[in-house]
Amino acid sequence: MYVAGAGNIGKSLVKKINDDFNTKLIDKSKDKCELASEELDNVLILNSDAADKEFLSSEGISECDVFVAVTQDDESNVLCSLMSKKLGSKKTITIINKEAYFDPVSYTHLTLPTNREV
Repeated sequence: MYVAGAGNIGKSLVKKINDDFNTKLIDKSKDKCELASEELDNVLILNSDAADKEFLSSEGISECDVFVAVTQDDESNVLCSLMSKKLGSKKTITIINKEAYFDPVSYTHLTLPTNREV
């Protein structure tokens, strides 16, 4: 399982699921990655852009069961989820805060959580 976004939501999610899943946390902010590495045990933390096609391909995203996008940027969440899906990720879960994006994104076959509590 890949989680894009090493903010509060991403770190909380990884803490809850890491015992049950092989989890990798991705963030393009070096500072967030360093902070996450101090807070999380047994999690591979990747300092990269989760929407980068070459990065996702090199990580073997086509073998990924679940890709979760919980960055603090709706556009990044949608973009990296779409790229992950295109490259073969079996399931994507994307958090979006702007209601204006709900309808257009619903046509992309991305899973949008209805309850924002993690």
